[in-house]
Amino acid sequence: VPAGLKIMLDEWYNIQKTRNTPWFRVSGSRKNPPGWVMREHTDLICTADAWENPENPSELWLVSAGHDCTVKLWNPDTGEVKQNLSHENTVRHVIFLHDGRIISGDDDGIICLWDPREPTENTHVVVKLDEGEAVTSLIVFFKKGIIAGGNKGTIVYWDSNKDTCKKKLKHHEEEISCMKVFSENSVISGSSDSQIKIWNPTNEESETI
Repeated sequence: VPAGLKIMLDEWYNIQKTRNTPWFRVSGSRKNPPGWVMREHTDLICTADAWENPENPSELWLVSAGHDCTVKLWNPDTGEVKQNLSHENTVRHVIFLHDGRIISGDDDGIICLWDPREPTENTHVVVKLDEGEAVTSLIVFFKKGIIAGGNKGTIVYWDSNKDTCKKKLKHHEEEISCMKVFSENSVISGSSDSQIKIWNPTNEESETI
């Protein structure tokens, strides 16, 4: 993993999420086993991610989001909520960028950029999918940008450095159910159309496998 990229949740924390209660458990960290049960959400939790500051490894953040339409930033060593960000609809995906900023996507197709070091009032919408299209998948493409998939097959490639939308792609006809960085220049995506495709975010070409 390149230096500066976020660490994955399963590397530092064993997070147990549940489908019928609005809480999850951080069952341990390097500093404070056995961890904390975090109960600040009021509805089902859909997503969580973690970030370690590459310049200060003691600075660890955890973020979660779900059906209560909120994104919560946690201190994983104390279980304290540091900040809250509100959406208008269910937030199904939230991820950290390499620099600690947070991207969240909701069922209205809105993707927000949030810097936890700044007041939440500075949060802004960076991408809006087509009308009626929800965000169903969200990944970081190295340090080049963010890729979001929707429930109608739209894929958006957003430049996180220039804060601009590079491309809107259409590699699938139905919901983008999952995406993963495949190589330095390609992404693999799966869809409700029963197809898996490998494609380059910088052009329209894709290969079905």
